[in-house]
Parts: sequence; structure tokens; C-alpha cells
Amino acid sequence: MHRGRALNLQLPCALAAVCLVFLNEVILAALPLVQRAEPDSFLDDILLQPALTADDRPGCMENGLAVQEASASWRDLDNPLKRLAPDSLRILPAGEEGKRMSRTRRWMTFGMSSIKRPKASYLGITLSRMFNVLDLELAETAIVVHLADFDEDWVLATAKWLRASFSAEASKGRLQAIHAPRNLYALKQAELNALDLGGFCDFTINGKYMRRKDEVGGHMTYWSKNGKWILYWCSQRAQTAIVHRRWAVGKVEDWDSIQSGTCVAVARAPEDMEVLDPIIKGWEEFLGRWELAPKAGISNLDLSEGELLKFGDSPKRQWWRTKQNLDYTFLMWYAANISDYYMQMEDDIQPVPHFILTVRSYIQRSLLGKHWVMASFSSLGFIGKLFNNSHVPKLAEFLLTFSTEAPCDWLVWVWIDAMSPWPVAPDIPKDVEQETQKREKAIKDGPEAVKKLGFMRDDLQAYYLNSSWPQLFQTPAVEVDTTKAWPDQNGAVESRFPQARVESNMKAHKAFTANLVYPPGDPLGFWTSDTCTFPSGKADPLCEHQKKYFRLVFNEPLHGEVKVIIRQSRAQHENDFIKSGSLQVSRTQDCNKLQRVKELQQAEEIWKGHMDRVLCLQVTLDKPQPEWIAIREIVIEPQSSTSTKPNFLSPKVHSSEVSHSFHYALQHAFEAAALGFLAGSLAWVAIWEFGKRYEIMRSVGCFAPWTFTFIMVLDVSLLIFLKPDRPTVPSSDPSPTPSPLLCQNQRPREKLPLDWRVLRPGISFLEKSQLKHLGPARDPRETSEAWEKRQVSIGVIAQPDMDAAFVASSVLQIVQHGAGDATIALLVGQARNSPWSPRRQEFVQKLRELLHQGGDLLHLLDPSADLYPEAPTKTENVDLALLTAFLEPLSDAFMMVELDCGLVKDYPYHLRRFTQTLDSLSTPWIVVEFTGPGHTRKLLRSRLLPRFREMLVMFPNVPAASLFWDFIDVVGNETAPKSIYLGTDAGKRDRPDVKLQHNKHQALIEHLGDVSSLEGKVQRAQEAYFKNNVLVESLFDNPPGMLKTNIPGSRQDILQAVYDGSKTAGEVTCGGHSAKSCSECPQGHGASWCNRDCGWVDGTCKTLYKTDKVTTSQDVYFELVFEDAQDVEIVSLSMGGTVKPPCSNCKDKPDESPDDDFAHALDDAELLFARGQKDLMGEVGCEKYFKVRNIAGREVFWKSNSSRFVTAVKCVRISIPRAQEHALILRAFQIRSSKAGYNNVASLAAAGFNLPSTLESKWSFPRTPLQTYNALNSEQAAMWQEHHLEWVLLMSVALVSGAFAGVLGCLFPKQRKRRKLAPT
Repeated sequence: MHRGRALNLQLPCALAAVCLVFLNEVILAALPLVQRAEPDSFLDDILLQPALTADDRPGCMENGLAVQEASASWRDLDNPLKRLAPDSLRILPAGEEGKRMSRTRRWMTFGMSSIKRPKASYLGITLSRMFNVLDLELAETAIVVHLADFDEDWVLATAKWLRASFSAEASKGRLQAIHAPRNLYALKQAELNALDLGGFCDFTINGKYMRRKDEVGGHMTYWSKNGKWILYWCSQRAQTAIVHRRWAVGKVEDWDSIQSGTCVAVARAPEDMEVLDPIIKGWEEFLGRWELAPKAGISNLDLSEGELLKFGDSPKRQWWRTKQNLDYTFLMWYAANISDYYMQMEDDIQPVPHFILTVRSYIQRSLLGKHWVMASFSSLGFIGKLFNNSHVPKLAEFLLTFSTEAPCDWLVWVWIDAMSPWPVAPDIPKDVEQETQKREKAIKDGPEAVKKLGFMRDDLQAYYLNSSWPQLFQTPAVEVDTTKAWPDQNGAVESRFPQARVESNMKAHKAFTANLVYPPGDPLGFWTSDTCTFPSGKADPLCEHQKKYFRLVFNEPLHGEVKVIIRQSRAQHENDFIKSGSLQVSRTQDCNKLQRVKELQQAEEIWKGHMDRVLCLQVTLDKPQPEWIAIREIVIEPQSSTSTKPNFLSPKVHSSEVSHSFHYALQHAFEAAALGFLAGSLAWVAIWEFGKRYEIMRSVGCFAPWTFTFIMVLDVSLLIFLKPDRPTVPSSDPSPTPSPLLCQNQRPREKLPLDWRVLRPGISFLEKSQLKHLGPARDPRETSEAWEKRQVSIGVIAQPDMDAAFVASSVLQIVQHGAGDATIALLVGQARNSPWSPRRQEFVQKLRELLHQGGDLLHLLDPSADLYPEAPTKTENVDLALLTAFLEPLSDAFMMVELDCGLVKDYPYHLRRFTQTLDSLSTPWIVVEFTGPGHTRKLLRSRLLPRFREMLVMFPNVPAASLFWDFIDVVGNETAPKSIYLGTDAGKRDRPDVKLQHNKHQALIEHLGDVSSLEGKVQRAQEAYFKNNVLVESLFDNPPGMLKTNIPGSRQDILQAVYDGSKTAGEVTCGGHSAKSCSECPQGHGASWCNRDCGWVDGTCKTLYKTDKVTTSQDVYFELVFEDAQDVEIVSLSMGGTVKPPCSNCKDKPDESPDDDFAHALDDAELLFARGQKDLMGEVGCEKYFKVRNIAGREVFWKSNSSRFVTAVKCVRISIPRAQEHALILRAFQIRSSKAGYNNVASLAAAGFNLPSTLESKWSFPRTPLQTYNALNSEQAAMWQEHHLEWVLLMSVALVSGAFAGVLGCLFPKQRKRRKLAPT
């Protein structure tokens, strides 16, 4: 009986085991659903972390930070930014998934920097406008925002707001935010000898303060002349947060506490004002409690000798533009190598609706396959500047190195000039010669002529042009080859459409040029009135002999079946197409012997046929017509092509990522199979061991226990070892040589936090052993005694292919003629893989023997080959950089000469006389020229040598003779650099290095921000194009509604016109005259005739609502009541007076000062929404109001969270509960609803812009809020589905593999049993 029961339990246990298997399968398959319901990994907590050393550049620690090590190889001399891990700057998207998304390779990255601005924030509306137009781009794009303010609370709050408001974009990596910690900024002001403090109640604080070498917090200290006070930099931390960061005045007796880091003060400057500047207000004084001292501050600055405040900038402004350069440095370094192209933007711009379509078209037509360095899509500053991402790391390094020298929009031109084969900086000597001639002529003409000269350079002194001074060189200078190699070709030309040259003898209308027709995709196309008809309607008789045509001349002949599509006419100009024309082809590129293949009579014509070696396709106008001709695009599609090249507007697939994903999936499939088989085998082992000890196994059988054990082992193994995560795509950068494993203190290297000191150029920290000193003089680096400086240091470079005897005799002559007042260094060049490399050591040894009697002023230098780049990179610039690094501390001036230069006797004496003459005249010279072009025979102040050698190492392939003048252009000029002429020249002719899209074309970007990031500055820079052309707004759709207010005396028609642009019921006051509407005010005179009730906004005269009653009234409001309830995504308010053009006659009011009505904005109000409707004394109103946010300032922007809409909103109210500080000017009240995405594309089509068919299908219908949200997250959903499918497949593979192990386990005991029962 017991035996029968045992047999009966096996069946139900087996059924239970089968059910368990299916249930476990369902649970595992649904597991990602549970995980997805949890917060996404990109929504991890946003934390500010320290900047870290790169993975391949582990560092050595000192005081908790990585330290700058001596440079022992070219890797150490290369771009110092390579020591910084760019991903350590990222704060959004957060988490590991965010890291993967942020490194997804893209087509284009847009970068912008943003800081906290008083009274305005433009970042939200700028991002919304950018994403609105980027929705028209099917390829991957991303926007990287550098939250560059030192206020960490603001950074965290802004990052969290971005994540909430742009969650769809952040989750896909389309929006990324970074933050460079403050300690990455080597910000310092101009060196001061002394300063004066004044305005404090304690009069003993007032007076002169002298600089001392004692530092606090990395800053110099200043001690009062009366000996009582110290002005020092106070930087104090509380745990991890910095709580004090300002200049403070403390007592001398508290010096020990101050040195230890305690901020003991009786007076202090405003927080985060690191510079000492008289224009900084807001100092406080401790009078029992901290009180504002409105008149206190710095009253005078005494600059150090040789220190300049460039361009007449104040210390604060110089500090501000230096920080801006560094902001862009870290932004570009992060964005480098994550896309094909990088475009620099600002956080206060507005692109036109067809912006991205035009950018894509311009790249295709004007840049691909060309040697361009920069393409400009805006005439304003650094806005809209496009770079190939392969050049971005070098530009970031340039901005880092020369951050203190000039604004970024000037530095970029010097960088381009250094890269360009058509530089303009080498023409500086010619400019100096012309100025010298003008000056000599003016001196002859008298004092009045001298006064009219204006600004002339004093930093460059042309000694060779002054015949009153003796010549220093007996031989003429050798002309040096300054030819540069062309930059790499940028971008591969896509081959979907056959490459062709576009020609036409019809005159284009404005920017609608012929080249925009082919390849297809440009939003403008070709438009012309040149149709063989005079304005009077008569036909042009010349067309009978020379017909009008539009033709494509192909690079390669077309052969086979071809489809040709010709699309004509424009929206609102539907009749502008060829009424009588023909399509013709020819086998020659000069289009002779044309053969007609089709008659053209319709707006869209399609021809299919066979082409036999066709090189020319021509569209001909056969008969004159009064209508214009608009050819939108011509499509050439070879039908026989089997190419799988992506469409012009299709996303780019990177093969490396696809290949890596395949290997990843294959690897995990094997892992899953191994885990399943191992789990099944372990389950059998456990069952066999368990069965030996317990009799219950005979009752229930082996299958059920094995199944339970297998499921348990398998689930644990899957969850531990096979997480359904995606791999990180490896970087395409070549792996650099790893760092040495140990530091000098024998501790292992590791990934460490770093600060600005580690980002200093390595050329200034050479390992002494890598630059061997071979005598005959003592090595000055080995002595602790102060080295006696000589009048001048002379540098000479010899190559191993030269004659050693000639080199030695030439150098010894230079030493002899120096008369003991010149230090000479001879460096033997190190050219890798050169024919003379094997005999180099022999050459060096021979020189050493010949120069052994050179005395105590001659140094023979032998650099290590490790300090040089690999071939084919050139080595000459590194030679010169190493030479200057050695000679810099040995004298106050340096000159590079050739071996056979023929320096005269006592040349240091003549140099001293000339420089003393300049110094007596207070001439701020930095270079004395003894020849015109080139870099030799130029006396350069030694204090500038670090900057010169940094540039030499940065551009090793650029001839030093050319690079020297770029160096002078950036460090020496007190006005705009010579290099900015590149932009002027590019506007006059077609340059290969600089392309100006905005030249003679419609502008694409407007700068709207009027509140500068520099406190107290108003920005008036605007695109000239939009002064006469309307800037189309596509972000907002302003649904029909009525804008009203309870402020008495308000004109309802003016308020309504502010919202929807409707005409006013009565006349408006334009200033000195009236008009029926603001649009009629200018009468051709522009902004000057648009005043009072109107203001010039976005290129047109618009209605403004003005009232001063908000300063005396309480509980007033403005309310927008929609005709129908709306799903609202964005609300934007613009307040304050319009920024007027600079005042040319206002001498007491700088251009950057705000206008009188600039601050006329709300300072304390609330934004409310309401649902539901009720009648209020005959007017439609709302009920159930709920607060959205507080509002204040000139620009107010609200966006709904998670890219969702606030549904069924009937009213939007601006509630003003208390009296305001200023009157109110309301410039704009704008709403974006759920219909705006469709309206954007529809408005483009209505305006006549060409839209690719892919976009027309994508945006073919208005979307509901749910559809719009799903569209925004479709890519994220598709990616999740891919992850889920992968997880299910891996789980299934493991289960099948385990089942196979189970079958084998069932067979194994039977085989053993049979062997035991077999007869012996």
C-alpha cells in the first residue's frame, strides 16, 4: 500500500514541475516590465562629481588630487585635455544607461553654455525652439548644455528642471548637460602691485594696500600701508560644500588663523567675485552685524610692470571673457568625438523653422569632401560656427591655452589662420612697414599730421627699417618656405545621387540660387524671373538665339535605367513652372548635341528610360512666358543601382556599433547556454546526493526535485550573470600608450580627481633627463644659486645631416661676438626615421669635442627621441619648443638665428641700446624685428616664450615661420587680431578654409538675449537680416482666445494684439505720429519710427502693452481665456522695454548700459491655470485655478514636465498679488499647445519651403497629446522592445540548454543501472 502511494505521487509532482517551468518562464519574461515601471536609470539622482583623470591617463596623488608630472614623452606634451575624462563632466543623463546614451554616435552636436543671469533665463525657450526645428532632421542630433555657473545649487536645480521638462530628449541622449567643477578653472586677474580701498565706516580700513608674496587660497595677499589689515581670498568649505568664496579684509593679528583657512573678516566683497575691480559694488562691513556699504570698494588699481589689461577691458570683464573661453573649452572637449559635426550655439538664440534643413543642405553642397576648417551660419560672434569634430579637440586646446588673451570669437579666427594654407597673419610685417612709413611721413609733415595718425602698433618694432641704427647681421636672411598642408577633407560625399555640377544662364532671385536644386533636399530651391519676357510682357528676342536652360553636368557618365523627377512651383506661387520646355541629354560635358527625351508642361514631371553614357542633363525653356520659374528640386535615381547607401536625410548607421552589438549578442548566447547546462548539471548532482540520504526521492521521483532545483539555480544565475543591459560602444579613438604603472613615490597610478594644474601644457614641465645638457657650460638647472641673466639668449638648431665643423665654427663665432653678454644654446634636432638618424650620436659627440672650449655661456642640448611625435608628424617645431624651454629663464629676451647669420661683434650692446631707448619712451614692445617675414632674427621678450612653445607643440606640422605671426596676433595685438580679416575675405571670394553660409543668403539664427551673462551689460547685437525681415516663430501656435485684464483704463484691443497680432480697434501712437496699427508705423524707416505703443521685435513693428498701475495696484491680473479648452505644453512671457540701437550721441551712457525702461517687468507674480468655465457678468471665465509657478524678470518660460501636456486648460492667468517695483511693458504672451508640432511643418509648407517626402509622411496629420508623447518616446520604446526581446531569447536559450542537461541526467542513471544488471 505504501508503495502504491509512492507511485501515485510521481504523476502529480511531475505535473506540478511542468506548471512551475511555464510559470517561471512567464515571470522571467515579465521581469523587464517590472523594471521598466521603476524610474529609468537616466533618472538617477543628479550629483556633482569631481573631474577625473582619463582612463588611459591614471595619475599620481598629492593632497587628494592628481598632480602635474614632468613630461618625459610626446604623449605628455600632447593636448593636456587628454588627461581629463570627458564623461566625468556629465550630469545629465545620469546613470549607466545615461552614459551609454550620451556616447551614442550622432550626425551633429550643438553645444551651448549657460550661467545664472539676473532677471532673465533663456535656456528653456532656446532648447524648446532648437528641438522644435531639429524634429525635421531624421538623423541623430544632440544638444549639449554646459551649466557653467559656479553656484552649485543653481547647477543642480537647473539640471533637475531640464530632466523634468525635457525628459524624452534626456532619456535618449538628445539633451545632455555637463558641469566643469570650479577647480578646473585657472582664473586669475591681472597682477597688481597695489590697490586702494575706500568708503568703509572704519576709516583705518581705507587706504593703500601693497602686494606680498604670501598666498591664501592660491591668491596673492595685499597688506595695508598702516600695517593693520590684510586683503585676502577667503575660500572655506563645510564638509563637501563651499560656503565662502570671496575677497575679505582681516586683521593682521589673525594672520595665523587666516593662513589655516579660517575666514576671519571685518569687511568682504560680494560672493564669487574673484577679481579685484573698482566697478564691483556690494561690499559689506561688519558693524556689530554685516551691513551693506554702498560706497565701499576699490578706488584705484596699480598694475605690475609689463601687465596689460587688453583691449581696455576692466579686470572684471577680462576675467569674465577668460571664464567664457574655458566654459567653451570643456564644452567642446566633452562634445568631441560623439558626432560627425559640432556647431557652437548660445543659450539665447532662435533658429528659423527651416534651420536644420538648410544646414544639412549646405553641408551636402558646399562642405562635403572639401578642405574647410569652419563654416559660419551666423554673422554674430561665436554663434552658428560649424566644425568637423575631428578638429574640435584642437580648438578646445587652443581656447584653453590662450583663454586670457582675447574673446572666443576672436581666438577662433587665429586658430583658423594657424590651420589654413591661406593665412593672413604672416602679412603683419607688411602692415608694420606701412605704418612705419606713414609715421615717418607724418613726423615730416608736422604735429597736426601726427595727431591724425590714429592707432598704430607699438608692440612690434621694425629695427631693420630704421637706418639710424647699425645693422646687426652681416648676411641677408634666408627665405623660409611657409607652405602649409591642406587640412583633411571633411566628410565623405554621399553617392545616392550621382555627383554633378549645376549650371544655369537664368538669373536667380535673391538667395534662390541654381545650386540649391541638386542634390535634392534644400528648403529653398531655384527661383527666377528670367523667363525671356520683359516686364511689359514682350518677349526677349535674344532668347531666340540663346535659350534659357538649367543643366546638370555629371562627374561620371550615367548608364542604364534612370528615373528623373523634376518638381516645380512653390506654395502661393503654384503657377511658377515651365509651361513649354524640354528635357534633353548629351554625352559631352559641354552639353553639345543635345537629344530631347521629354516635353515639359506640368509642375511635376517624371521620366523613366535608358541612358547611354550621359554626361549632361538639361532643362530648357522653349518659349517665353510671363510667369516666373521655381524649380524646387531634381531627383536622379539610377534604377539599376543596388546600393544600400542611406538616404540623404536618413539616419547614419555606424558599422562599428552594429558589429559590436552582434558580437555582444553572440557572446551572451553562449553564456546563456553554458549557464543553463551548468544549472541542469548541478541540479542532477544535488538530486543524486539527496537521493542517497532520503527515501522520499523514491516516492516523488527524480523529475520534480530536479525541476525545482534547476529552476532555482537557473534564476539566480540569470539574474546575476545575464542582465539585459546594452554594452558601451568602444571609442573609435586609437588606444594611446598606457602610462607607467608606478609613480615616483612607487605608489600605483589610479584614476583621480584633478584640477587646473594638471591641465597645464606639458612643454613647461620637462623631465630634465629627457633634455640632456652636454656642456661646455654648467647646466643652470642643476644649481640652486640664482643664475646671472644675460642681455639676450641666442638659440641655434643643427641637424645631423649638417657638417659638424661648420656648425661648431658658426656657433663659436656667435659666442665670441656676444662679448660675454649673451647666452647661446645649440640643440641637435631629432628627426625620427630620417636617413641620418643612425649617425646622429656620432654627430653629437663630434660637436661636443669641437665646442669644449665654448666657455660658460654655451650649452649643447641633446633631446630624447621620446619627446617627439611619430612620423609623418614633423619635428622642427618641437626642436624650437625645447630650445625655448631651456633658454627662457636665462635672460629677459630671446632670439632664434640661423647658423650662418653673421651676427656683428658686440651685438648685445646694440640690442641693449635699442631696447633701453624703447623703454625710456614707455613703448610696450614685445618683438624687435631685424627682418620682415619668418621667425628668425626676432628679439622676443622671454616672458612670452611659454606661450610661443605651447603653440609650436600644438601645431607641429605648421611651419614656425608662419606660426610665429599667429602667436604675435593673439598675444601682442591690442586691437582686433589680424586674423579676423579671414571672415572679411571669405565674404569677398570663395575661400577653401572658411565658408560663410550667411553671406548673401537668408539668416538662419537670431540672437534674442538682451540680458548678458556679464552683470550690468545689455546685449544689443542682432542679425542685420532681421532688421528688415520677419523672424518666423514656429514654436508657439497661440490657440484662439481672449487676453484680458482687470487693470482699469487698459485698452483691450492693444492687449489682444500682443497675444495674437490682431489689428487694434483704434489708432496707435508710434512716437511722433499715429497709425491704424503698429505694422503701419515704420513706413520704411525701420525701428526709429516704431515707439510708444509699439516696439521693434523680431524684424517687425509689434504692439506693446504698457501700464504703470502695477506699481500701485494689488490683486490685479492678466487672463487668457481660450475659445476651446487646450492641452498646454509651454507658456512664455516677454516683458520690459525693447532693446534700442546704440546711442551714438550719448557719451555718458555706454552702449552696454540698460535703457530706462529695460527693467519694466514683473518682480513678484504667479502663473495660474484653470479648468472649467463659468459666466461672470456676461463674460466667460474660469473656476478651479491652481498655481503653476512664481514668475519674475524680463523673460518667463514654463514647460510641462515629462514632455506631457497639461490637459483641458481653459484659462491661463498672470496673478499680481502685490504692487510691483517697476512699471510693466508686456512684449509677448505666447502659448504652445498640442497642435504646434503639426503646425510647424504645415507653416513651412505654406511658406513655400521644400520638405522631403519622408518628413511629409512623418508629420502628415495633427496629433493628439497621447500621440505626440508616444512619438517623442518611440525610439525609447523601440530600444526597450529590443532589450526585452534579447532578454527573452537569452532566457529561452538557457532553459533549452538546461533541459538538454536534464535529458542527459535522465539517461545517465539508466545506463548505470543496465551496467549493474548486466551478467558478468
